[in-house]
Amino acid sequence: MFFSRINIIVIIVVVSVLFISLLLIINTTISNLFAAVFGSIVASMAVSSFYNEELHKAMDKYNKIGLVNYFDNFEDAHNLIKEKISKAKLVEIFVMYGDSFVNTSTISIKALLSKENSKFRYFMYSLENNFINSYGNHWGEVEENTKYNKEGLKSKIENVKKDLRLLLKTKHQTCEFEFYEIQSAPMSYSFYRMDNELFFVPSKNIRSKAIKPAVFQFKITAFENSMFNKLISELSLMIENKEVIKVDL
Repeated sequence: MFFSRINIIVIIVVVSVLFISLLLIINTTISNLFAAVFGSIVASMAVSSFYNEELHKAMDKYNKIGLVNYFDNFEDAHNLIKEKISKAKLVEIFVMYGDSFVNTSTISIKALLSKENSKFRYFMYSLENNFINSYGNHWGEVEENTKYNKEGLKSKIENVKKDLRLLLKTKHQTCEFEFYEIQSAPMSYSFYRMDNELFFVPSKNIRSKAIKPAVFQFKITAFENSMFNKLISELSLMIENKEVIKVDL
């Protein structure tokens, strides 16, 4: 049976302590000096080894779930997302509406749509989703912000549809576009998938628009429960259960 790295480190430390003890028993100036120097070296190596072992475990976990990057807010990740959309062959966007994103990403979306054999799937709220009323009350009614009340959110949804229709005029004949409406789910997160990686954005609970949610970048891995696989599997199950329905734009 192979020893684990941590067991090897323990063995080295034990042997070193015995050797240092022997030097101290000899009790000469040279042996004591050597024991002190050797002890410092061993202690430093032990601390470094234990630290590296824990770091290695953490990195193994991050690699397993596919986490490759973190951004403080969406603005920090936006340019990278647009760049990857331009280069991708398959893009899936899962959002409540995404009006600001579509408006600021038209060049990248056009690059995708004009590409041969590309595929673009857009998922957003249905006007019939009951959570529009809840979010409209949470974001708009309390502070009388008509931009984010129930009517404001529905207007944003309709405007995104109009923007997407305009963008589709640039679509290559072999590009496949699919539009889906989220029927009944709350919006606990959004994500932006490009081929074998995605950007995950957890939703915030606070009403204030000054608080910006973080963004996590994940890639596909062989681990069945990686974040990429979990999100794509959940989306597939929502489609299968008719919680998300494909419709004509």
